[in-house]
Amino acid sequence: MEVKVAKTAGFCFGVQRAVDKVYELIDSCQDRLFTLGPIIHNEEVVNDLEKKGVRVASEEELKTLPEGSTVVIRSHGVGKKVYDQLKECGLSYVDVTCPFVLKIHRIVEKESKAGSHIVIIGDPDHPEVVGICGWCIGPYTVIRTKQDALDFVPPESKNVCIVSQTTFNYNKFKEIVKKQNLNVKIVEAGMRINIEKNLYFDVLWPDSQKMISDNAINNNSLVCKLNYNKFSMLFTGDIEEIAEKEIVSKYENNTSILKSTILKTAHHGSKTSSIEKILDVVKPQYAFIGVGENNTFGHPSNITIENLEKRKIKIYRTDKMGEICIKITKKAIIKINTKLNTS
Repeated sequence: MEVKVAKTAGFCFGVQRAVDKVYELIDSCQDRLFTLGPIIHNEEVVNDLEKKGVRVASEEELKTLPEGSTVVIRSHGVGKKVYDQLKECGLSYVDVTCPFVLKIHRIVEKESKAGSHIVIIGDPDHPEVVGICGWCIGPYTVIRTKQDALDFVPPESKNVCIVSQTTFNYNKFKEIVKKQNLNVKIVEAGMRINIEKNLYFDVLWPDSQKMISDNAINNNSLVCKLNYNKFSMLFTGDIEEIAEKEIVSKYENNTSILKSTILKTAHHGSKTSSIEKILDVVKPQYAFIGVGENNTFGHPSNITIENLEKRKIKIYRTDKMGEICIKITKKAIIKINTKLNTS
Protein backbone atom coordinates (compact mmCIF):
# COMPACT_ATOMS: atom_id res chain seq x y z
CA MET A 1 0.00 0.00 0.00
CA GLU A 2 1.26 3.46 -0.90
CA VAL A 3 0.41 6.41 1.33
CA LYS A 4 0.67 9.90 -0.13
CA VAL A 5 0.57 13.00 2.02
CA ALA A 6 -1.19 15.91 0.33
CA LYS A 7 0.87 19.03 -0.28
CA THR A 8 -1.49 21.05 1.95
CA ALA A 9 -1.78 18.48 4.76
CA GLY A 10 -1.49 19.87 8.28
CA PHE A 11 -2.63 23.04 10.03
CA CYS A 12 -3.43 26.27 8.24
CA PHE A 13 -0.64 28.83 8.64
CA GLY A 14 -2.57 30.83 11.28
CA VAL A 15 -3.08 27.80 13.54
CA GLN A 16 0.47 26.56 12.93
CA ARG A 17 1.78 29.97 13.95
CA ALA A 18 -0.33 29.92 17.13
CA VAL A 19 0.73 26.39 18.13
CA ASP A 20 4.41 27.13 17.47
CA LYS A 21 4.17 30.26 19.62
CA VAL A 22 2.75 28.35 22.60
CA TYR A 23 5.54 25.76 22.47
CA GLU A 24 8.04 28.61 22.20
CA LEU A 25 6.66 30.26 25.37
CA ILE A 26 6.64 27.17 27.60
CA ASP A 27 10.14 27.51 29.06
CA SER A 28 9.91 31.24 29.75
CA CYS A 29 6.47 31.22 31.42
CA GLN A 30 7.25 28.68 34.19
CA ASP A 31 3.92 26.83 34.47
CA ARG A 32 1.89 30.04 34.29
CA LEU A 33 0.98 29.82 30.63
CA PHE A 34 -2.68 29.67 29.64
CA THR A 35 -4.48 29.57 26.29
CA LEU A 36 -7.82 31.33 26.02
CA GLY A 37 -9.78 28.29 24.90
CA PRO A 38 -8.07 25.29 23.26
CA ILE A 39 -5.27 26.56 21.01
CA ILE A 40 -6.36 24.08 18.31
CA HIS A 41 -9.17 21.58 17.72
CA ASN A 42 -6.75 18.68 18.08
CA GLU A 43 -6.83 16.70 21.31
CA GLU A 44 -3.35 15.24 20.87
CA VAL A 45 -1.75 18.68 20.64
CA VAL A 46 -3.83 20.08 23.50
CA ASN A 47 -2.97 17.06 25.71
CA ASP A 48 0.72 17.35 24.87
CA LEU A 49 0.69 21.02 25.84
CA GLU A 50 -1.11 20.19 29.07
CA LYS A 51 1.64 17.70 29.97
CA LYS A 52 4.12 20.53 29.50
CA GLY A 53 2.20 22.78 31.91
CA VAL A 54 0.00 24.74 29.50
CA ARG A 55 -3.58 25.07 30.73
CA VAL A 56 -6.77 26.13 29.01
CA ALA A 57 -8.71 29.03 30.53
CA SER A 58 -12.10 30.51 29.69
CA GLU A 59 -12.99 34.20 29.67
CA GLU A 60 -14.85 33.70 32.96
CA GLU A 61 -11.67 32.33 34.60
CA LEU A 62 -9.41 35.25 33.71
CA LYS A 63 -10.00 36.98 37.06
CA THR A 64 -8.90 33.85 38.93
CA LEU A 65 -5.58 33.29 37.14
CA PRO A 66 -2.45 33.60 39.33
CA GLU A 67 -0.35 36.74 39.26
CA GLY A 68 2.32 36.66 36.59
CA SER A 69 0.31 34.49 34.22
CA THR A 70 0.58 34.83 30.45
CA VAL A 71 -2.50 34.29 28.30
CA VAL A 72 -2.28 33.31 24.63
CA ILE A 73 -5.12 34.57 22.43
CA ARG A 74 -5.66 31.85 19.83
CA SER A 75 -5.99 32.25 16.06
CA HIS A 76 -9.81 32.55 16.21
CA GLY A 77 -9.40 35.95 17.87
CA VAL A 78 -11.55 37.60 20.54
CA GLY A 79 -13.72 40.66 20.94
CA LYS A 80 -12.51 44.03 22.23
CA LYS A 81 -13.92 43.49 25.72
CA VAL A 82 -11.57 40.52 26.25
CA TYR A 83 -8.51 42.74 25.66
CA ASP A 84 -9.99 45.23 28.12
CA GLN A 85 -10.55 42.45 30.65
CA LEU A 86 -6.98 41.19 30.32
CA LYS A 87 -5.68 44.69 31.04
CA GLU A 88 -8.05 45.12 34.00
CA CYS A 89 -6.79 41.83 35.47
CA GLY A 90 -3.17 42.88 34.99
CA LEU A 91 -2.44 39.85 32.82
CA SER A 92 0.17 39.84 30.10
CA TYR A 93 -0.93 38.28 26.85
CA VAL A 94 0.43 37.12 23.52
CA ASP A 95 -1.90 37.70 20.58
CA VAL A 96 -1.67 35.12 17.79
CA THR A 97 -4.97 35.97 16.13
CA CYS A 98 -4.88 34.95 12.46
CA PRO A 99 -4.00 38.01 10.32
CA PHE A 100 -7.03 37.35 8.10
CA VAL A 101 -9.30 37.42 11.17
CA LEU A 102 -7.61 40.59 12.46
CA LYS A 103 -8.35 42.23 9.12
CA ILE A 104 -12.06 41.45 9.59
CA HIS A 105 -11.94 42.90 13.12
CA ARG A 106 -10.55 46.18 11.75
CA ILE A 107 -13.13 46.28 8.95
CA VAL A 108 -16.18 45.78 11.18
CA GLU A 109 -14.86 48.21 13.78
CA LYS A 110 -14.27 50.92 11.17
CA GLU A 111 -17.53 50.31 9.28
CA SER A 112 -19.70 50.12 12.39
CA LYS A 113 -18.16 53.37 13.68
CA ALA A 114 -19.14 54.89 10.34
CA GLY A 115 -22.74 53.83 10.95
CA SER A 116 -22.93 50.74 8.72
CA HIS A 117 -24.99 47.71 9.63
CA ILE A 118 -22.62 44.75 9.84
CA VAL A 119 -23.63 41.41 8.35
CA ILE A 120 -21.46 38.45 9.37
CA ILE A 121 -21.88 35.26 7.35
CA GLY A 122 -20.95 32.32 9.53
CA ASP A 123 -21.81 30.20 12.54
CA PRO A 124 -22.93 32.45 15.44
CA ASP A 125 -21.60 29.89 17.96
CA HIS A 126 -18.14 29.64 16.40
CA PRO A 127 -15.47 31.45 18.49
CA GLU A 128 -14.21 33.35 15.45
CA VAL A 129 -17.66 34.80 14.80
CA VAL A 130 -18.13 35.57 18.50
CA GLY A 131 -14.88 37.53 18.35
CA ILE A 132 -15.93 39.42 15.20
CA CYS A 133 -19.21 40.38 16.87
CA GLY A 134 -17.16 41.77 19.73
CA TRP A 135 -15.69 44.44 17.43
CA CYS A 136 -19.05 45.70 16.19
CA ILE A 137 -19.79 49.10 17.74
CA GLY A 138 -23.40 49.20 16.55
CA PRO A 139 -26.05 46.76 15.26
CA TYR A 140 -25.06 43.60 13.43
CA THR A 141 -26.65 40.45 12.05
CA VAL A 142 -25.16 36.96 11.82
CA ILE A 143 -26.39 34.89 8.88
CA ARG A 144 -25.72 31.15 8.85
CA THR A 145 -28.27 29.71 6.44
CA LYS A 146 -30.07 30.61 3.22
CA GLN A 147 -33.24 31.08 5.25
CA ASP A 148 -31.45 33.55 7.53
CA ALA A 149 -30.52 35.49 4.38
CA LEU A 150 -34.11 35.48 3.13
CA ASP A 151 -35.38 36.66 6.52
CA PHE A 152 -32.86 39.50 6.77
CA VAL A 153 -34.28 42.92 5.97
CA PRO A 154 -31.54 45.51 5.33
CA PRO A 155 -32.11 48.66 7.40
CA GLU A 156 -33.28 51.67 5.45
CA SER A 157 -30.90 54.59 4.89
CA LYS A 158 -27.91 52.58 6.12
CA ASN A 159 -24.94 51.08 4.37
CA VAL A 160 -24.48 47.34 4.84
CA CYS A 161 -21.02 45.84 5.34
CA ILE A 162 -20.77 42.08 4.70
CA VAL A 163 -17.92 39.95 6.06
CA SER A 164 -17.53 36.20 6.35
CA GLN A 165 -16.10 33.79 8.87
CA THR A 166 -12.73 32.78 7.37
CA THR A 167 -13.44 29.05 7.77
CA PHE A 168 -16.97 29.31 6.39
CA ASN A 169 -17.75 27.27 3.27
CA TYR A 170 -17.19 29.52 0.24
CA ASN A 171 -19.99 27.98 -1.83
CA LYS A 172 -22.43 28.54 1.01
CA PHE A 173 -21.18 32.13 1.27
CA LYS A 174 -21.92 32.64 -2.45
CA GLU A 175 -25.39 31.15 -2.08
CA ILE A 176 -26.25 33.48 0.78
CA VAL A 177 -24.91 36.55 -1.04
CA LYS A 178 -26.93 35.55 -4.12
CA LYS A 179 -30.12 35.31 -2.03
CA GLN A 180 -29.65 38.96 -1.09
CA ASN A 181 -29.45 39.91 -4.79
CA LEU A 182 -26.07 41.55 -4.25
CA ASN A 183 -24.03 42.40 -7.32
CA VAL A 184 -20.85 40.32 -7.24
CA LYS A 185 -18.30 40.86 -10.00
CA ILE A 186 -15.50 38.35 -10.53
CA VAL A 187 -12.50 40.03 -12.12
CA GLU A 188 -9.18 38.93 -13.54
CA ALA A 189 -6.24 40.32 -15.48
CA GLY A 190 -7.19 42.28 -18.56
CA MET A 191 -10.46 43.70 -17.27
CA ARG A 192 -11.19 47.39 -16.77
CA ILE A 193 -13.63 48.74 -14.18
CA ASN A 194 -14.92 52.20 -15.06
CA ILE A 195 -15.95 54.40 -12.13
CA GLU A 196 -16.62 57.69 -13.93
CA LYS A 197 -15.08 59.79 -16.68
CA ASN A 198 -11.26 59.53 -16.58
CA LEU A 199 -11.42 57.38 -13.42
CA TYR A 200 -11.03 53.62 -13.74
CA PHE A 201 -9.23 50.51 -12.49
CA ASP A 202 -7.16 48.22 -14.70
CA VAL A 203 -7.09 44.68 -13.29
CA LEU A 204 -3.57 43.26 -13.74
CA TRP A 205 -3.64 40.08 -11.67
CA PRO A 206 -4.57 37.25 -11.11
CA ASP A 207 -4.49 35.53 -14.47
CA SER A 208 -6.85 32.54 -14.59
CA GLN A 209 -4.44 30.83 -17.00
CA LYS A 210 -1.46 31.24 -14.65
CA MET A 211 -2.82 30.71 -11.14
CA ILE A 212 -0.04 30.20 -8.59
CA SER A 213 -0.25 27.21 -6.25
CA ASP A 214 2.50 28.27 -3.83
CA ASN A 215 1.00 30.37 -1.03
CA ALA A 216 -2.04 30.76 -3.29
CA ILE A 217 -4.02 33.20 -1.13
CA ASN A 218 -1.22 35.76 -1.21
CA ASN A 219 0.13 35.20 -4.70
CA ASN A 220 -3.28 35.28 -6.38
CA SER A 221 -4.22 38.52 -4.64
CA LEU A 222 -6.06 41.11 -6.68
CA VAL A 223 -3.56 43.53 -8.23
CA CYS A 224 -5.06 46.58 -9.91
CA LYS A 225 -4.05 50.04 -11.03
CA LEU A 226 -6.16 53.09 -10.28
CA ASN A 227 -6.01 55.67 -13.08
CA TYR A 228 -7.22 59.26 -12.83
CA ASN A 229 -6.08 61.57 -15.61
CA LYS A 230 -2.27 61.60 -15.23
CA PHE A 231 -2.30 60.12 -11.71
CA SER A 232 -2.05 56.40 -11.01
CA MET A 233 -1.73 54.11 -8.01
CA LEU A 234 -0.81 50.42 -8.06
CA PHE A 235 -2.52 48.21 -5.45
CA THR A 236 -0.61 44.96 -4.97
CA GLY A 237 -2.46 43.05 -2.26
CA ASP A 238 -0.29 40.44 -0.54
CA ILE A 239 1.62 39.17 -3.57
CA GLU A 240 5.12 37.83 -3.01
CA GLU A 241 8.24 37.49 -5.16
CA ILE A 242 6.91 34.62 -7.29
CA ALA A 243 3.81 36.64 -8.31
CA GLU A 244 5.82 39.83 -8.84
CA LYS A 245 8.07 37.99 -11.29
CA GLU A 246 5.04 36.60 -13.13
CA ILE A 247 3.51 40.08 -13.40
CA VAL A 248 6.73 41.66 -14.68
CA SER A 249 7.03 38.86 -17.24
CA LYS A 250 3.37 39.15 -18.29
CA TYR A 251 3.71 42.86 -19.08
CA GLU A 252 7.31 42.92 -20.32
CA ASN A 253 6.14 44.20 -23.71
CA ASN A 254 3.93 46.86 -22.15
CA THR A 255 5.68 47.99 -18.97
CA SER A 256 3.91 51.36 -19.06
CA ILE A 257 0.79 49.67 -17.73
CA LEU A 258 2.67 49.01 -14.47
CA LYS A 259 4.29 52.43 -14.11
CA SER A 260 2.48 54.30 -11.30
CA THR A 261 2.73 57.48 -9.26
CA ILE A 262 2.12 55.63 -5.99
CA LEU A 263 2.88 52.01 -5.13
CA LYS A 264 0.90 50.34 -2.36
CA THR A 265 3.77 48.14 -1.21
CA ALA A 266 2.90 44.45 -1.30
CA HIS A 267 2.34 42.33 1.79
CA HIS A 268 2.93 45.10 4.36
CA GLY A 269 6.50 45.60 3.15
CA SER A 270 7.44 41.98 3.77
CA LYS A 271 10.91 40.74 2.81
CA THR A 272 9.17 38.24 0.50
CA SER A 273 7.83 41.06 -1.69
CA SER A 274 8.87 44.31 -3.42
CA ILE A 275 11.74 42.78 -5.38
CA GLU A 276 13.98 45.28 -7.12
CA LYS A 277 12.76 44.25 -10.57
CA ILE A 278 9.18 45.31 -9.95
CA LEU A 279 10.27 48.58 -8.33
CA ASP A 280 12.35 49.36 -11.42
CA VAL A 281 9.35 48.75 -13.68
CA VAL A 282 6.71 50.56 -11.60
CA LYS A 283 9.03 53.54 -10.93
CA PRO A 284 6.82 55.07 -8.21
CA GLN A 285 7.40 58.50 -6.68
CA TYR A 286 5.79 57.37 -3.43
CA ALA A 287 5.43 54.04 -1.63
CA PHE A 288 2.65 53.41 0.90
CA ILE A 289 3.14 50.65 3.47
CA GLY A 290 0.05 49.54 5.38
CA VAL A 291 1.40 47.93 8.55
CA GLY A 292 0.46 47.63 12.23
CA GLU A 293 2.63 49.26 14.86
CA ASN A 294 4.94 46.83 16.73
CA ASN A 295 3.60 43.88 14.70
CA THR A 296 5.04 40.44 15.45
CA PHE A 297 5.99 39.76 11.81
CA GLY A 298 8.78 42.33 11.63
CA HIS A 299 7.03 44.25 8.84
CA PRO A 300 8.18 46.24 7.02
CA SER A 301 11.44 44.49 6.24
CA ASN A 302 14.67 46.49 6.34
CA ILE A 303 15.46 45.06 2.90
CA THR A 304 12.26 46.54 1.47
CA ILE A 305 12.94 49.92 3.07
CA GLU A 306 16.50 49.91 1.69
CA ASN A 307 15.27 49.02 -1.81
CA LEU A 308 12.81 51.92 -1.72
CA GLU A 309 15.26 54.45 -0.26
CA LYS A 310 17.95 53.46 -2.78
CA ARG A 311 15.57 54.56 -5.53
CA LYS A 312 14.71 57.79 -3.68
CA ILE A 313 11.06 56.73 -3.38
CA LYS A 314 9.31 58.68 -0.61
CA ILE A 315 7.91 56.29 1.98
CA TYR A 316 4.67 56.63 3.92
CA ARG A 317 3.86 53.97 6.53
CA THR A 318 0.79 53.65 8.71
CA ASP A 319 2.64 52.34 11.78
CA LYS A 320 4.54 55.64 12.10
CA MET A 321 2.18 58.10 10.40
CA GLY A 322 -1.30 56.74 11.05
CA GLU A 323 -4.04 56.99 8.45
CA ILE A 324 -2.93 58.23 5.03
CA CYS A 325 -5.26 60.34 2.88
CA ILE A 326 -4.52 61.28 -0.74
CA LYS A 327 -6.13 64.17 -2.61
CA ILE A 328 -5.57 64.52 -6.36
CA THR A 329 -6.64 67.40 -8.57
CA LYS A 330 -7.55 67.06 -12.24
CA LYS A 331 -4.05 68.30 -13.04
CA ALA A 332 -2.57 65.45 -10.97
CA ILE A 333 -1.38 67.70 -8.16
CA ILE A 334 -1.08 65.36 -5.19
CA LYS A 335 -1.69 66.22 -1.54
CA ILE A 336 -0.87 63.51 0.99
CA ASN A 337 -2.12 63.95 4.54
CA THR A 338 -1.32 61.81 7.57
CA LYS A 339 -2.21 62.05 11.23
CA LEU A 340 1.27 63.23 12.09
CA ASN A 341 2.32 65.40 9.16
CA THR A 342 1.27 66.94 5.87
CA SER A 343 3.32 67.03 2.66
